[in-house]
Amino acid sequence: AMPGHGHDAGVGGNTNVPPPAPGIPGFGVVPKAKPQFPVRKLAQQPAKKMKKFNWTKIPEQKLLDGKECIWASLCTRPTPLPLDFKAVEELFSVAEVTGMQKAVETKSKPQFITLLNDKRSMNANIVLKSFSMPPESVLEAIAACDMSKINEEHARALCSVIPEPDEAQMLHDYKEDRSLLAPPERFLLSLMEVNNYRVRLESMLFVQELPDQIKELGTVVTATHKVVKALQENKAVPDILCLVLDLGNFLNAQGTTGGAGGFSISSLVKLCDIHSGHAHYSVVHFLAEQLQKSRPDLLDSARELNAAFAELPKSDMETCAAEVGKMSRKFVTASVSAQKLDCADKFTGLFEACRGQVDGLTKLLADTQSGLERLSKLYLGKPDEVMAQFSVFFSKLVKSADENELRKVAEEKARIAKEKAEAEKHAKEEAAAARASASAGKQGRGAGKAGEAEGEGDGDSN
Repeated sequence: AMPGHGHDAGVGGNTNVPPPAPGIPGFGVVPKAKPQFPVRKLAQQPAKKMKKFNWTKIPEQKLLDGKECIWASLCTRPTPLPLDFKAVEELFSVAEVTGMQKAVETKSKPQFITLLNDKRSMNANIVLKSFSMPPESVLEAIAACDMSKINEEHARALCSVIPEPDEAQMLHDYKEDRSLLAPPERFLLSLMEVNNYRVRLESMLFVQELPDQIKELGTVVTATHKVVKALQENKAVPDILCLVLDLGNFLNAQGTTGGAGGFSISSLVKLCDIHSGHAHYSVVHFLAEQLQKSRPDLLDSARELNAAFAELPKSDMETCAAEVGKMSRKFVTASVSAQKLDCADKFTGLFEACRGQVDGLTKLLADTQSGLERLSKLYLGKPDEVMAQFSVFFSKLVKSADENELRKVAEEKARIAKEKAEAEKHAKEEAAAARASASAGKQGRGAGKAGEAEGEGDGDSN
């Protein structure tokens, strides 16, 4: 019975039979092979140690993802010509050194592994040497956002050597002994391990350079706002333009360009081209002279406007407006990013101190831009061109007034010198006449005495 029961059980398929034991991990299932980018095979390998070509290898994953890149086709491309690798080996192998030389070189110059190209490695090394503390302390200061140790220049230099994506991937893929890396690579690899290192560095740079940036942009906007306001409100401007309009219509009365109701502001500087018989006396000199005689107050206003134009920086408003907008947007994003750091308290006060200045500058810029639009409608020209032409005109007007004064002084000196010369000439002529008269008198008296003596002689002889 037992055997039969067992047989039935075997045939009937007893459901209580336990399942087979699970397979040992790693056996039974073949893992999917990681794709590899095909590499061109060399015809031969060097037998000597060769000099290093410091190129930057493209990470394998990037090559795999770039299906249309040129490197995908080169891996199977036939060799264009058979390279003479033997000659390469002879020409570019590292010179062998004796055991003593090798010991000295090894002791004096340790051999490190470099992953970055020469330029990037050199730049990173220069940044490290600019600190008066070891790299470990620099990393600690970055982690703590310590701006007493990471000043504006340091932060800017460190931001310039933040690893690019390809470099970061290369550093991340390095799994060997870190002490074998060159100092720049070792530092950057450690920097990448600092939480939010990019945000920390960029935040430290931004809050430290922000005050100077606000001051620089504020100077441009404030100076422009002052000039724009003066050109709209200064009563001397329409008076001077009225005089120029009358002068122009008088000069052009005999031609088709006379009887003008207005003129382009760009025409103002052309007054300098109209000269009298005297080469150094133009219509602008005449206008300045008329103002000096009858309306010195208008000339004083022109001097004030010229001084305001002289304070204008060379930066144009369009570029300045773009910079202010960029700074304002960056202020918002940087303040939000800094608040997420574990050292946010280091930035809170600095951002708050600058917030009012940024808002004030933005408002002043908006007022200035509105003023420029009104200026365009007022003088029927592009704002930047109107500003430029007025700047040149008022400079010429003030210069002409000064030249008029100098000419008057020179003319007065010449008049005095002429009168003095004439007086001296007259005095000399009078002195000469007196001398001539005195000489003639002496001669007359001498002749009289001779006549008397001669008369006495004749008497004695008789």
